[in-house]
Amino acid sequence: MTTSDKAYARIPAILNGCDLVAVAAMCKGASSSGAVTLTVKNGSTSMLTTNITLDVSEYDTLTAATPAVIDTANDNVATGAQIEVACSGAGTGVTYLIVELTFMLP
Repeated sequence: MTTSDKAYARIPAILNGCDLVAVAAMCKGASSSGAVTLTVKNGSTSMLTTNITLDVSEYDTLTAATPAVIDTANDNVATGAQIEVACSGAGTGVTYLIVELTFMLP
C-alpha cells in the first residue's frame, strides 16, 4: 500500500437516499510499523469524523484502538455519487485491503 492508493465506487439507484451506517476494513499482510489509515469521501466531502484505522500487527478494524466514526451530517448518498476510499497512512508491508461500507435507509 502507498498513500496514493485509492478506490472508487458508484452509488447505484437502489441506495439513493441511504445513509452510511457502518464501515470496516481488513488487510492481507498486517503492517509491521505504522498504522494503516483510510478516508472515505462522497465527492470531496469526508463521510467520517474519525478515519478507518488498522493498527500495527492487526489484520482487521474489529480490534482497532480507535474505531472509525461516521459523520452523521455527511452520511447520505444519492444515485451516481462517487465514493472514494483513499489510503492516507500506509503502514509497512501491507498488501491488499478490503473495505466494507454498509448503507441503510434512514
